[in-house]
Amino acid sequence: MNKKGLSCVAVLLIVLLAYEFFGFARQSGKMGTIVQELHGHPENSGHRYHIVLIEQERYHPYWEMVEKGAEEAAERYGIDIEFTGPVSYWNGTCHCSGSY
Repeated sequence: MNKKGLSCVAVLLIVLLAYEFFGFARQSGKMGTIVQELHGHPENSGHRYHIVLIEQERYHPYWEMVEKGAEEAAERYGIDIEFTGPVSYWNGTCHCSGSY
């Protein structure tokens, strides 16, 4: 490869690296906003996240433990959380609240 070809490749690499750097810098700025929101300090306090947790089985001890932890985290970070999933039957007994 001659000097002109090497120069073209070098310029192309520099332009590509500059493009990637500025794209990274732009995304890093957005990441700071997301981190602030996750720490409970949103820039726009009018917006609340709403999360729906779809469980494998409702009212199973494992998923009840997951619900408890998720509710504590949701309260801590100001997030609305909702739980749903199929009702499970163990040994012919419905483990659910309410009558069906």
